[in-house]
Amino acid sequence: MAARAGGGVRAFAGRVRRRLRGHPEAVAPAPVVVDEELLALAVDLLGDRTAPRIVMVAGPGSKPLVRALRSRVPGASVKVVPAEAGPSRRHLGVTLDGPFDLALDLVGTRKGRLARFQELFNQLTVGGHLAIAAAAADAPRAGEEAPEGSSALAPLLAGAVDRVGKRIRPDRKRVPLRRYDEQAVADALTATEVRGDYLVLTNGLGPAHAKLREDEGITVMRKRPELGHSVVETVDGLRFTSRCELQENTPTRGAFQPTEYDAPPAYLRDYRGVVVAPGQVVADDRVLWPDTYRHNARKRLRNSHTVEVAPGYARLPFPTDDLPLLEGTYFHLDNEVRGHFGHLLTETVSRLWAWPRAKELAPDLKVLVAANRRPELMSYELTIYAAAGIEADDIVMIREPVRVERLLSPSPMLSNPEFVHPAIADTWRLMGDALAADATGDLRPDRIFCSRRIAKRACNNTDEVEEIFRAAGFEVLFPEDYPLGDQIAMFRSASVLAGFAGSGLFNVCFAPDPVQMIMLSSDAYSARNEYLIASVLGHSITSISSKADKPGEFQSSFTFDVADEGRYLAQVLAALDD
Repeated sequence: MAARAGGGVRAFAGRVRRRLRGHPEAVAPAPVVVDEELLALAVDLLGDRTAPRIVMVAGPGSKPLVRALRSRVPGASVKVVPAEAGPSRRHLGVTLDGPFDLALDLVGTRKGRLARFQELFNQLTVGGHLAIAAAAADAPRAGEEAPEGSSALAPLLAGAVDRVGKRIRPDRKRVPLRRYDEQAVADALTATEVRGDYLVLTNGLGPAHAKLREDEGITVMRKRPELGHSVVETVDGLRFTSRCELQENTPTRGAFQPTEYDAPPAYLRDYRGVVVAPGQVVADDRVLWPDTYRHNARKRLRNSHTVEVAPGYARLPFPTDDLPLLEGTYFHLDNEVRGHFGHLLTETVSRLWAWPRAKELAPDLKVLVAANRRPELMSYELTIYAAAGIEADDIVMIREPVRVERLLSPSPMLSNPEFVHPAIADTWRLMGDALAADATGDLRPDRIFCSRRIAKRACNNTDEVEEIFRAAGFEVLFPEDYPLGDQIAMFRSASVLAGFAGSGLFNVCFAPDPVQMIMLSSDAYSARNEYLIASVLGHSITSISSKADKPGEFQSSFTFDVADEGRYLAQVLAALDD
């Protein structure tokens, strides 16, 4: 990266921090003023580009500036995003009309500057420029450092300077998101310059892919009809009260266990000619569709198979030119971690609500999944798909990115831990009926304790815990030792289900009648799949958490404290016989 203002990388980083201190917070953005400095800067930055595209985020009174820009730059198109526009409106406005050769942030205050930078810079063409109004009169005197945190953008740019020539190792875990954002700027930023009252940044990579949320995807489809995409089925969202009666051994209710849910709408989308890649990626040339994100309600959408750039942007790790065309119509059922049993029962099954409707629309429909570290379909995947009416011969697996002639792709009705839609109960019941009908064994304990063998989230004194439950009349078993149909039949016949929190208990979604559950975990385990399921089906849950060996670490092991949690459990077990 060429730092052309400041005399060296470190000097530039310090100058950025000082330059971007900006104005004190303003009640409203200042009115736009047509000044010769800005016009001359725009003309110079655009050079001899033919019919350039310009976007600016500006306060009131921008029309004279728009006219002046069009007069000075013949053939230019100018998009104005109001300074007061919310994040989604700004995101869509920039995405729909981009990419741009020149972006102007004329707001002049530091409030929201980082977000504006990330939107505008990531929608520039190769060699495109972003000019940020940074009022030199408000910069500190020479040699004076800006207060720490005085501008959210300054630390990002300084961090990007520090990351030039470095790479984030893909095998590293728990890399802070700001490091990805800094790395993305370091990779793309090719030149910086202070021009009067403006900081000018140049993008050498071109536009990133815009991440789209569910409602944003609908908007893009409506405003870009030439893409040929549409929504063919909608299940309305609704607010409902959780049916789960929850008890805990802690004095305060655990996180992500609300008494009411706002279930968002679910859509079945019909895409034409989109890019589909392993890892649940669904993209067009400049957008990542909502189907890319299994956690589609998170504050920051993320998919580990794309390259993080900013909260609203990512890049594909492969080119989209000359991809092979997969002819025909396909039902998108890939998952970011396809083949994992727990994610299969929660995330994948939560999208099967749309299979019957999709099959009506396209009788020759095939299911599309992708290879990952599990290069072939697992046997339990085939069993689950069959319960939904999907035959093994109708499943197609891709191993590389392709363009799909027609893709029918559904929204999830469950996303842990944010929401669940009550309509998923119909799918769970029908699939549960089909699975239980295939049961071959006759083991039907009234009380079941589902134990756990794997090392992740292990209970250090599992043997001791198992003995406690055996003494209370529980059959201790490992669900994976039984055919899936037998597991479902046992879960449906039991009056009490207990076990370690996790996928071993997820089969409770196929038990339509309310059942009492006892769930053990560490206090670092934040997944709430069982509660989401119980909120729809009416299961009651007694949740007992122990201190994690590694506080705050999701996969931490733990020890069940017999002297503490054991007393609480003893009361719960005694109440079963009352």
